[in-house]
Amino acid sequence: MAVNRQIKSQKGISLLELLFAILVVTTVIFMATRYVKVGQDGANVAKAITQIRTVVEASYDWVRVEPNFCGKGNFADYNCLDPAQQLSLQKLVDSKLLPKEYDNKDISPWRSEMIVAPQGLDELKITIKDLPETACLALEGRLRSDKQDKDTIKCIMSSGNKGQFEGVF
Repeated sequence: MAVNRQIKSQKGISLLELLFAILVVTTVIFMATRYVKVGQDGANVAKAITQIRTVVEASYDWVRVEPNFCGKGNFADYNCLDPAQQLSLQKLVDSKLLPKEYDNKDISPWRSEMIVAPQGLDELKITIKDLPETACLALEGRLRSDKQDKDTIKCIMSSGNKGQFEGVF
C-alpha cells in the first residue's frame, strides 16, 4: 500500500527524465539528417553521371551533323576547327543536341561550372569545378568503374574540402 501512495503522489517528470528525452530526440534527428544527406549526395552523383553521358553522346552526334567538321568517318578530330567553331556546351545547345537547360554552365547538381572542351584528336574533356570532396571522389569512383582507361578520370583536390572532376571520354 505504501508504494501505491508514492506513485499516486508523484506529479510531472523529473529534470533527469526531461534531459534523457531531449537526448533521444536529438540523436534521432542527427541520424535522420545524416541519412538524408548521404541519399542526396548519391542522387547528385547519379545526376552528374547522367549529364556527363548525355554530353558525350551529344558530342558524338555533333560530329556527325557539323557541316564544317573535318573528321573522317567515325574518327573525330575535335581540334581541326578554329577555336571559335570548336565544341562547347553552348554549341551543343545551339545545335539542338542538348536541352536548353545545358546552356547554363552551372548545370551540375552542385551548381558548379561544367566545361566541355576538345582533348587531343578524338577525345572530349569534361571538367566540373568546385565539387564537395566526397562528391568528387564518388563521381571519380563510379565513372572509373565504367571506363577501361582509368587514368583519364580523376578528382583533383584543392583547399577547403573542394575538388575538381576531370574526365576524358
